[in-house]
Amino acid sequence: MSNTPFARLRPVLLLLCGLAVLSAACTRPLPVRAPAAPEGLAGYYGAVALDGAPAYDGITIVVQVNGANCGSGATRGGQYQLVVAAEGQFKGCGRTGDAVVFSLGGVGELGSKPFDQRGAFRLATQRLDLTIRTH
Repeated sequence: MSNTPFARLRPVLLLLCGLAVLSAACTRPLPVRAPAAPEGLAGYYGAVALDGAPAYDGITIVVQVNGANCGSGATRGGQYQLVVAAEGQFKGCGRTGDAVVFSLGGVGELGSKPFDQRGAFRLATQRLDLTIRTH
């Protein structure tokens, strides 16, 4: 039996089958999980686009609720994530249903402009992709 063509090809066939299984396992997309907001805070995350292109790293995003600065974060890899304080943490900050306004941090050439999207405050983590035209 060890002299048959199959017997000589068996190690090669096993290697090829193993590589095919490994390749299939490695190419599956990983599930995207939302970052969890700390207890008593609202969390936001998502993609950021400036003039239709992914935002570069280090752009500051400031969050206001009822005119008060209630949080900030910076972009990384065209994404952002941040937490927004509730009324219990800072006076004037979020209560359920309050409008959450996202703006550029106001430094350098981009200025301090609001993004096109708004959020509604709630004690949960929410995905909200942000877009803005800077010109």
